[in-house]
Amino acid sequence: LVMGNSKISGGFLVHAVLLLGILLVQSCEERSWGAFQNMHVDHPKTTAPNPNAYCNLMMRQRNLIQRPCKSGNTFINCRAERIRQLCQRTSDGYETSPQPYPVVKCTHQSNTQYPNCQYTGMPENERITVLCERNLPVHLGALVADRSISRGFPHF
Repeated sequence: LVMGNSKISGGFLVHAVLLLGILLVQSCEERSWGAFQNMHVDHPKTTAPNPNAYCNLMMRQRNLIQRPCKSGNTFINCRAERIRQLCQRTSDGYETSPQPYPVVKCTHQSNTQYPNCQYTGMPENERITVLCERNLPVHLGALVADRSISRGFPHF
C-alpha cells in the first residue's frame, strides 16, 4: 500500500486496525461500567433532608433529567466495588445479589414536566439483579424483594 510518498505495509495496517478495535471495545466497557456507576451508585450516600429531596438532587447532580422526564431511577447506596463483585462469577449474563443492598427508588411525579421534573423517593433494602458484560455490571435489571421481583423498576 502506497500513501503519498510513504509506504505502509499491509501487516502494519492490519495490526493498527486490530489495536484500534481493542481500544474501542475497552473504551465502551469502561463507559458502560462508568455509566452504570453514574446512573445507579451513590456511596457514601449523598445527604438530603428527605427521600424526595434526595431523588431530585441526585437526578440533577448526575444529569439524568431529560425530555420527557425520566420515569424513574434507582440509586444503590453501597460501594461500587461491592456491586462489581457480583459479576466475578458471571462474565456475561444476569446475576442477583445474595444479600439486600440499601437503595432509593426514585419515581417521576406525573404532574411535573421537563425541565422541572420532580421525583418521589422510596428508601428500601432490596437484592439487585445486574447484567454483567465482561465481568462488569452494565445494567440494573431488577430489584428483588424478599418474596417477589419488583417489576416496576426493570429499566431504571
